[in-house]
Amino acid sequence: MMMQKYHFRYGLSWAVISVVSIVCVCVVLLFVRWFIVERVLSGKTPSLMIGGTTYAIELASTDIERTRGLSHRDGLCSVCGMLFIFDAPDFQSFWMMDMRFPLDIIWISERHVVHIEHRIQADDKRILRPDVKADMVLELNAGAADNLAIGESVVFLR
Repeated sequence: MMMQKYHFRYGLSWAVISVVSIVCVCVVLLFVRWFIVERVLSGKTPSLMIGGTTYAIELASTDIERTRGLSHRDGLCSVCGMLFIFDAPDFQSFWMMDMRFPLDIIWISERHVVHIEHRIQADDKRILRPDVKADMVLELNAGAADNLAIGESVVFLR
């Protein structure tokens, strides 16, 4: 008789743990949705629109931020990116050192796309340096720039 009672409690504790885990996952997903919809689309996070899609952007405007970039991260949200801002237009070079996920890299000059590198793999050893000057470079998840073209306007929302 004692064995059945213990077994019931053991099974009940796993059920409680499962329910609590599911609730926690739902709370996290709701928070992520709130952050993307409420913060990004309401203009509380820096964002830009390119090709009809709005992206929440992190800014990399100092030498240290630009050197670090997205290295050592595991990924970006589907509507997130990093915008590298430079003091003056120049031939900006980028590489995938210490990256863990593939990227699309978009060079921007005077708020227009001037060059795109698609689906650059994390282990790519090349230094990417297009033959066109840019004052900003945008990194997005690989595939995000598939429908973009040279000359596309970049609109800053905040």
